[in-house]
Amino acid sequence: MHAATRAPDDEARVRALRELAVLDTPADPAADDLVRVAAFVCGAPMSSLMLVDTDREWCMAAVGLPRGVSLPRTASVCDRVIASRAPVIVPDAAADPRFAAHPLVAGAPFLRFYAGVPLTVGGHVLGALCVLDAEPRTLGDDRLAMLEALGRQAALHLAMRHELRELERARQRLELADRMKDDFVAMMTHEVRTPLSSVRGYLEVLIDAGDLSRHQLDRFLGAIDRNSRRLLRMVDDVMLLSQVGGAGGTALSLRRGEVDLLSVADCAIASVAPVASAKGVTLHVARRDAVRVSADGARLREALAHLLGNAVKFTPSGGEVAVEVSDADPPEIRIRDTGIGIPAHEQPMLFERFFRGAAARDSESAGAGLGLCVTKVILDAHAAKISLASEAGKGTDIRITFPGT
Repeated sequence: MHAATRAPDDEARVRALRELAVLDTPADPAADDLVRVAAFVCGAPMSSLMLVDTDREWCMAAVGLPRGVSLPRTASVCDRVIASRAPVIVPDAAADPRFAAHPLVAGAPFLRFYAGVPLTVGGHVLGALCVLDAEPRTLGDDRLAMLEALGRQAALHLAMRHELRELERARQRLELADRMKDDFVAMMTHEVRTPLSSVRGYLEVLIDAGDLSRHQLDRFLGAIDRNSRRLLRMVDDVMLLSQVGGAGGTALSLRRGEVDLLSVADCAIASVAPVASAKGVTLHVARRDAVRVSADGARLREALAHLLGNAVKFTPSGGEVAVEVSDADPPEIRIRDTGIGIPAHEQPMLFERFFRGAAARDSESAGAGLGLCVTKVILDAHAAKISLASEAGKGTDIRITFPGT
């Protein structure tokens, strides 16, 4: 046993190892082949591929030794390979005071000989490819050179394995983006045609009709106004996202001033109150602290209106949407609802453009999947952080925190 000797890059080294996502994984046939070849080339009965984490070493592949086992880093001979960034050869561990008390030397399998070469990935030594024997021996230069070559192949395999996994993730993201694009085109066709058809229908009635009562006129013009506003909001959202998103996008322009968050919340609530009332959802401010921040009030009202609109949309009749404005440190707006909640697998994509959850698709609710993305853009421009906690069937809790004044 020895105190682990930490290389200067140990923190970055461990981070790089964990990014490979290879620790504690099932057997890898290619790694198994490498240790078998290493044992054969070096004429050794045992070989292993060891990865050294913060406080342990883990056996990824082995011949003559159990695979998948962990040892404390303080008992790791491979840790010396990491510290030296060079091969380490121990001809007779039992005669070497550094290793005589090692549990695998003093006990089964009573190791005597050790030779380990670095596994270097991205400039960091992540572990070692080792050959071992229960008899004292040496390793000639030719065999050491071949072991080092196999160590480089093992390191290359680890790097390629990581890259293949990243490529698969990228492929899945591209497939998702392609599906979302197709969904968006179909959705926008519906979302644009529906209000346009309504506007056109009412206009034709107005054009063809004779005398209309004031009530009829107000009803027709109101429908035209609502649908034209719906179209305008959709166009505004698309334009905003096209300007600030993607390569070459610009930051969202804000007209900052001193803003009362409570007033912003009241205005946003007023904008969705008619929908909440018609649906039978209680909408209220549960906490009313006076908080003033430097912000673009109109943009913040827009962001809160999107969040409140979603909360009302997915809260059944008889449910509640509560807003809290808190002068905590940092200042916070909190929106809680008793709605249907958001499944865990959908939450990471919630603020992606064009994404609509299963509940929105199943209910055929209006929306192009832009509102929450617009909300995120607005809050990012204010350096505000948004987080949510939700569980399907148990509602959603959203927190927006602002930089301190």
